[in-house]
Amino acid sequence: MRALAVAQWWRRARKADCDDKDKKKKARLQLQAPLFVLAHDAMRGAMHALHALLGFTFMLAVMTFQGRYIITLVGGLGVGEMLFGRYRAAADDGRH
Repeated sequence: MRALAVAQWWRRARKADCDDKDKKKKARLQLQAPLFVLAHDAMRGAMHALHALLGFTFMLAVMTFQGRYIITLVGGLGVGEMLFGRYRAAADDGRH
C-alpha cells in the first residue's frame, strides 16, 4: 500500500515538475530534490510512523518468548508478503 502511494506521488510530483520546467528554464538555480507537497509528505510521514509502530509492537511480542505466538507472527508476516509484496515490486519497477 505504501509503495503504491509513493509511486503515485512520485509520478504526480514529476508531472508537476515537468509542467513547471517551461517556466523555470530562465532560472539558473535548479532544485535537485522533488517538490514538497504537504498532502503527500504528511501521508508518507504518517505511514512511516505506523510502520515503526508495527515494528516495535512485533519486537515486544517476540520478547514475550512465547513460541506459538512468535511462529504465528512470522507466518503471518510471510503470508502478508506473499499476498501483498507484488504491489511493492510493481510500484518499484515503475520508478526506474
